[in-house]
Amino acid sequence: MVPRQAALQAFGGQIPAETAALLDASVPAHMERQRRLNADFLAGSSLRTIDHFARTLTVVRAGKTTVFDLEMLGAYVPAVRRWEWSSVERTWTDPDLKDPRQKSFVTGSAPIRLYGREHGIALFQSDATTVATEEAVWYLCAFAAQLTDNRGLLVTVGDAFVDGVASGQKTLVKRYYLLTHPRP
Repeated sequence: MVPRQAALQAFGGQIPAETAALLDASVPAHMERQRRLNADFLAGSSLRTIDHFARTLTVVRAGKTTVFDLEMLGAYVPAVRRWEWSSVERTWTDPDLKDPRQKSFVTGSAPIRLYGREHGIALFQSDATTVATEEAVWYLCAFAAQLTDNRGLLVTVGDAFVDGVASGQKTLVKRYYLLTHPRP
């Protein structure tokens, strides 16, 4: 997604102007990195496989296999407009991931959360926050990719049981992953 409005508007005016300016400044470079990632590796790929334990994404495109290191950054729940940063301390709760190594997987947001603490930016420090639009999520992701010098993002779409949504019903969840530069 390409943000079509300034960060302050995407967040419904609920963030400080300084934070909005920081987020706005991160978008152009991120969009160019993401465009190249898509053009060089993701667009037209015949297979994409996430290995949560190895923390990798394997992409097959035109018969060539490329492996990226992968870190989960966070998840967005459209039904309740909630963004949740992945946390170093949190254990992954997906029932398909029962291996104890799963705890180390959820670390992609650590640098941005540390940046938030060091610079007093509450938006980066809280485990979860309600956002006005999904566009706001892209600002957070663009800044995180810039801060960590990652190649770009991968977004997966699935469903899960989520707090704050009707009990016993799954809802749509979008998970955002940071991708490093491809391995040699």
